[in-house]
Amino acid sequence: MQSVELSRRRALALGALATLSAALLGACSDEVPGRGSHGGSGGVFKPASGPAKPVGVSEAPEYVGAQLGFAFALLGQTSAATSQGNVIISPYSVAQVLSMIAQGAAGTTYEQIAAAMGIEGPADVLAKGSNATAGALEDLAKTTLSSGNALFRSAQFAVKKPFDQAMIDDFGTASYPTDFGNPTNAVGKINDWVAQSTNDKIKKLLKPNQVDANTRMVLVNAVYMLAKWKEQFDPDDTKPSTFQAASGDTKVAKMVEKLTFRYAELDGVEIVDLPYEDDNLLATFVVPPAGGLDAALKSGTSLASLVADERPEIEATLLLPKFEARLRVELTDVLGQLGITQAFTTTADFSALSDEPTHVSFVQHEAWVKVGEKGTEGAAATAGGQAATAVPGEKNPKIVDIDRPFIFLVREKTSNAVLFAATVRDPSLAAK
Repeated sequence: MQSVELSRRRALALGALATLSAALLGACSDEVPGRGSHGGSGGVFKPASGPAKPVGVSEAPEYVGAQLGFAFALLGQTSAATSQGNVIISPYSVAQVLSMIAQGAAGTTYEQIAAAMGIEGPADVLAKGSNATAGALEDLAKTTLSSGNALFRSAQFAVKKPFDQAMIDDFGTASYPTDFGNPTNAVGKINDWVAQSTNDKIKKLLKPNQVDANTRMVLVNAVYMLAKWKEQFDPDDTKPSTFQAASGDTKVAKMVEKLTFRYAELDGVEIVDLPYEDDNLLATFVVPPAGGLDAALKSGTSLASLVADERPEIEATLLLPKFEARLRVELTDVLGQLGITQAFTTTADFSALSDEPTHVSFVQHEAWVKVGEKGTEGAAATAGGQAATAVPGEKNPKIVDIDRPFIFLVREKTSNAVLFAATVRDPSLAAK
């Protein structure tokens, strides 16, 4: 009987791809040829159109207020579940996909997704919030940034009108009919879209064995970003310097420059906000005391409050490690630790999506980040309070040296959208 039920219940597949950061990016045309033979008609995917009915961040206060907390919770659980040294994810990308999925969820299935994201209201709160954060990113005029959502759906899978309308109005989701009975072609088509959307930085998000004839739909978000520092580092001044990694002191390449940035220290935790050319886009470095990274990650709510606080501006010499990290991870267990469990079972309630029983079969996530003298480049895709104060007695330190494991965020201030989040335990480790 159970096997009959499992065969009748189709898989609602989600793919998740995360972040990329680097320093140089070529110009992008409006349309980019697809790779191989999977790129749809003519091998070209149309650019994402964005929400049909844009809303501002002032219209989404609950969602905006929950972004930092969700980012730290997701980063903490991913770091705990990952054995490799440096971890990189895109909370923004994952939030976009979860918000899309939530539009089709009902009952406990919806409540678990919303609660994990810090939301108490209905699905519309997630839709409008996703809409608003996407709009805030679009306003970053000096940053090369593209973000889009896509829905790859079986032609035989009928979805309900409110879900379809939300995809258009609030997510600007491009829809592509897909034959999941041919897994190789279906995955190739999705991966081509992801590769195009991330400037070829993430080429193989999914594998053929992740979809089959029972798959009904794959929802994907992709993000690509290139942001230059407001004040760039001189490459000639980059030099080896000591970093207190968990395995012992090591020498890493550190960029060195006298800069103006926001800084605070509280209970041994240093926070540096380094601006990009767009004033609303910041790289935030949270540097706990030596040996304190894991403990800090477990107090994500406190970290979110610290990061949200405004810090005084100082002028000092900053020593910042160069680093690169990549992570490919399936997030089902991580999301389960955040409380999202029913969506992945045969008792899932996606009755707001379709009359056909469905459940989430996977949430695949991949991320790559590289930080250098010129700035940060990023690409992401997802399928399927005590105020901080400056150091007592040292309000204007002459040197700020990031010389121990730290948390790295790229965030948009008005929406609290966290494009990238990383734990960097050893900057000298090569990206895998």
